[in-house]
Amino acid sequence: MQQLYKFLNWKPNTSFYYGWVVVGLTLPATFCATGLAQIAIAGAQDYIYEDMGWSRSSIAFAASAGTWIAGLLAPIIGRITDKYGARYLMVFGLLVAACSFFIISFSHNIVMFYSAYITGRAISGPILINLTPRTIVVNFFRKKRNIILSTTSTFRPISGSIIILMFAAFASINIDWRQTYMVLAFLTLIIFPFILIFLRNKPEDIGLLPDGIPYEPNDKSSNEDRTPVLDDEKSFTLKQATKTKTLWIVTAAMSLGLTGQSTIMFSLVPFFVESGISQTNAAVILSIGSFLALGNIGWGYISTYIGSKNSFITSLIIGTCITYYLLSVNTLPEAYIFIFIWGLTANSAVNMGQMIIAEYFGRKWYGSILGVVAPISTICLGMGPFLGASIRDLSSNYTPLIYTVIGINITALVLLFTVRKPEYKESK
Repeated sequence: MQQLYKFLNWKPNTSFYYGWVVVGLTLPATFCATGLAQIAIAGAQDYIYEDMGWSRSSIAFAASAGTWIAGLLAPIIGRITDKYGARYLMVFGLLVAACSFFIISFSHNIVMFYSAYITGRAISGPILINLTPRTIVVNFFRKKRNIILSTTSTFRPISGSIIILMFAAFASINIDWRQTYMVLAFLTLIIFPFILIFLRNKPEDIGLLPDGIPYEPNDKSSNEDRTPVLDDEKSFTLKQATKTKTLWIVTAAMSLGLTGQSTIMFSLVPFFVESGISQTNAAVILSIGSFLALGNIGWGYISTYIGSKNSFITSLIIGTCITYYLLSVNTLPEAYIFIFIWGLTANSAVNMGQMIIAEYFGRKWYGSILGVVAPISTICLGMGPFLGASIRDLSSNYTPLIYTVIGINITALVLLFTVRKPEYKESK
């Protein structure tokens, strides 16, 4: 047992800051979990619909329910991440995701599909995509925090674009959606040993502070957690943060932005198909939109000059305008114009909100703070697919849906204009 402990806790010695390795490890983990995310099922829904005959709203409910439960689990996962670290939690998340993929691939009734998809989505989402990986970034980086957070925020949408293309490409060579999920299961099992062996929870575990600054505890003989915080970075406790209006206003704005983004995203493929665009082209367009979340890196750079709040406001204004343009989209070139601008802006809501939280409230209790607000934002994210499908079913067209999203975005903008950075007070 002692040998196993030494093996799992060896101290890496690299010529560059090990934080980059840790961030790199979150990419394949996020890729695997994205197979259970809304973007993936949005691209796979037509194949499932044609094979099983389930209604689109039934498929959308799986995406929504899994996301809602993920939000309810987020406070627990946030506290576990802060207290015990991300490493073994992410290993657990990968194993759950792999099991879910296997069960989905053998699902022949909707109850079996729901049980596997909702469980996998609820557990893997916060552990492998959102809360836990973001906490790792905040722990390991400070000076470049916004840029790294922006970079890691692109991992899910880029992974989603690849997975959407996987479903389309495999379908073209008669590999059905079940076999595609089986491939994702095997990929997930390949990834988890790397997370187990190479991931670290915080820079102090390897004798460093954020950004690679050397760190030596004052009392090496003590087992007490002496995690320091840089002198000029003030970290709010969970209790302090939740007492500020700022946290809840930012959460509301982020949640509304997520609702609008997920509503449009889930509805794009059927919207384009009904507009006369082929299903293959519609899937490619959605994939491009997801891939263009690379624009988040640009928003990270912009935020270093104008601040996270102003970056969020700018992206929402552009996103609202291009959503209005969607009302006039009827041709393939127009669809490409829409997706190029929408993809560069709409994917930024959660990233911007989390950057503001890190900037205003610090790193020490970031996981716990994010865990408390995550149920709200995640439930709103989960509303998107069901909201979009329901509005479409009731109205028989997408115009009311588009106007609904525009209204949601405008409400988020109004809230953001009221946000002020909270004053830090030492806890008694």
